[in-house]
Amino acid sequence: KCCQHARAAKISRISADDFNRLYDRLVVRRTSKNKRARRQVTTVVSVNSAEDAKALQQASEAARLEKTRHQEQLECDAKIASTVKRLRFARNLRGLARLTHCNPHQLAFQLVDATEEEQRQILLVVK
Repeated sequence: KCCQHARAAKISRISADDFNRLYDRLVVRRTSKNKRARRQVTTVVSVNSAEDAKALQQASEAARLEKTRHQEQLECDAKIASTVKRLRFARNLRGLARLTHCNPHQLAFQLVDATEEEQRQILLVVK
């Protein structure tokens, strides 16, 4: 019986050691890995949310600047179109301006900037 008890104690000791090692490997390490993974995900999410907010702010600023640039481009195009219109008008009015001893550009600018009623009055004065 003593040998059996000694063997049983040895087996139970081995079994307990094996169980402890197995428990440590399966439960404790796994739990540590899970906690470590959760901490990493949390830090990544907080870093990503900060990066996302920064990227969103940069995109918003870029969109605002693009809108401003587009508006300025439209204004510049309108000024250019108006100037070209005046120059063409002045070229066409050259003969009329020569007859009235008036600068064709000045006449063209007055006609382009004037309303229809003012244009009629200017042309009546010139005639």
